Amino acid sequence: MIMYVSKSKINSVDRTQNWPDSGHIQFDNVSFRYRSGIPYVFKDVSFDLKGGEKIGVCGRTGAGKSSILFALFRLDFLVKNDSNEVPNKCIFKIAGIDISKVELSLVRRSIAIISQDLILFTGTLRYNLDIEDISEDNEIWNVLGIVEMQEVVSALPLGLDIPVAEVGSNFSAGQRQLNCFENAILNSCKIQFLDEIKTIRCLQFST
Repeated sequence: MIMYVSKSKINSVDRTQNWPDSGHIQFDNVSFRYRSGIPYVFKDVSFDLKGGEKIGVCGRTGAGKSSILFALFRLDFLVKNDSNEVPNKCIFKIAGIDISKVELSLVRRSIAIISQDLILFTGTLRYNLDIEDISEDNEIWNVLGIVEMQEVVSALPLGLDIPVAEVGSNFSAGQRQLNCFENAILNSCKIQFLDEIKTIRCLQFST
C-alpha cells in the first residue's frame, strides 16, 4: 500500500481537545495504491463531505470504495514509502484538521466501520458493546433501544452478560451490525462507514 500525506508534526491534536467535533471529511488530491508499480486504486481524488450528510459510494467490485477507509484509517503508516516514488501533496482532513497531525489511535477511535462480515469478540455481549467498560447499564440499554435491539437482548437468559459464541455466531449478521452501531453511538463516533450492510434498519441509525 502506498499513499503519501503532507509532512506535519504528529500529535498536534490530542485526546483533550474534543476532536473531532463534527463528521466533516475533506479529500484534497488524494492518490492511493497498494504497492509500487501497479495502477492506482484512485488518483487525484478530491471531495468535501459536510457533517450530518449521508453519502453513498457506488461502484463495481475492486473500484476502490473500501480503499477510502484505508486512507482515513492512515493504514499507509504500516508500510514504508518507496524511495523511487514522487510524493504528491495530498491532504485529507476530518473536522478541519489534517489527520496526519492527529494521534493515530484517536483517528481510528473516531471512525466506526459497520462492515459486511462483522465478528464479535469472545466474552460477554456487554464487553462487546462497551469494551472499555466506561458506560453505565442504563446508557447501554438506552442505546440498545435506539437501535431496536433492546427487546432482543432483554429476552436472552443472561441479558447483557450472555456469553458470545465464536465470532458472534449466536447472533445474526444483521444483529451483529446493529450491535456495532450501538458501540459507535456509545463512543460518540462522528463518522460511520457502512460497507454492504445486511439490514436496511442500519441506514435509519447512521448519522
